[in-house]
Amino acid sequence: MLGEITDLKVDMRDVRYLRQDQHDEHIKECNKLRTENGEIRDGYDQLREKYGKLLADAKQAIESRKVYRTECHQLQQRCHETTQALEKANGEADKARTQLTRFKSSLSTMTKAKSQITDGEVCSKVDQMFYSIQDFALKASRSGTFDIRNLSKNDSEWLRSFILDAEASPKALNPYIIATLVSQYLMARFDPEYYFGNSSDQLVGAVAQIAKAAYTKDVSETKAWLEPTRRLLTLIDPPMLQESDSLHITDAVEEIGRTLGPLLSNKWDPKAEASLRKITTSAFELFRMLQQSNAVFRMNFTGAALSGGESYFSPELMQAVASAEEDSTLDGRQVQMLVFPGIFKFGDEMGSNQDEMTVICKARVVPQKESHPAGSMQ
Repeated sequence: MLGEITDLKVDMRDVRYLRQDQHDEHIKECNKLRTENGEIRDGYDQLREKYGKLLADAKQAIESRKVYRTECHQLQQRCHETTQALEKANGEADKARTQLTRFKSSLSTMTKAKSQITDGEVCSKVDQMFYSIQDFALKASRSGTFDIRNLSKNDSEWLRSFILDAEASPKALNPYIIATLVSQYLMARFDPEYYFGNSSDQLVGAVAQIAKAAYTKDVSETKAWLEPTRRLLTLIDPPMLQESDSLHITDAVEEIGRTLGPLLSNKWDPKAEASLRKITTSAFELFRMLQQSNAVFRMNFTGAALSGGESYFSPELMQAVASAEEDSTLDGRQVQMLVFPGIFKFGDEMGSNQDEMTVICKARVVPQKESHPAGSMQ
């Protein structure tokens, strides 16, 4: 083994050269590491610089966030205050709208009520119509020989609905019989179908039939429809409606004349016809005013022998004529004659409370004379 070592021959130059190579490699590695270290240092410096900038940006961001938080808090406060102010403004606006609605409603109510005929006006116009008819009847009864037997059979039958035993009535009641006939003929034309007069024109006739049919279905809707429709007819053909109104008056006057003529032995004063035309014109104007009202007006045809029954005096519903007795003493007395119907109103000027009735005008009636036993003091 020693011999083997002895035999080992090593060239020291090779050893030296080998170490030089390694040294060179180490130097290269060292230089490379130095270079990499320099690059790392440069990178580190760059990172430190970036970190410094990021740190500064972060500090600035933190400060900005504090500012933003402050501003946000201020905005929230302002938003809260604005919300409260808006709620207050909305509340005030709601109050203002409510007040405006009430004002408009009140104004509408006032306007509606103002355009409606009042109870006092109705009563005044009805009284005027009754006294005009009564005055006409007095004059007519003096113009000819009154004979109730000259009435036609139909008129006699019809009159029995309003007068008890008309043939046996005393002469003093003749004017009231005439007044009864006139008032009943006029009141028969109170229905809404006559609101447009009486014309042979097809359009007016068709509208009148609609009013007649609709009134049986819905009174309020029909009444609200009447005047606007009349205005439309006036726009379409003004003379047509004027002629229809004039013909309506003429028909009524002639109808009454045909009944009263024979009753007065055909002694008919021309002045009486002019007076009757004036009464009829006023009556039809009043009828249209009543139909325009939001309330519903009805005639109280309390007949003396209506439907075969009997009628008894009621101070709440009737007013006595041709009697010297006080109405309060006539309560329960049998009625001899219905001279003029009463006027009932259902509802108010606003069209409400249609089930409530108000007696606007009492019916004018002739009560029977109180019978007394023979020999008793009257």
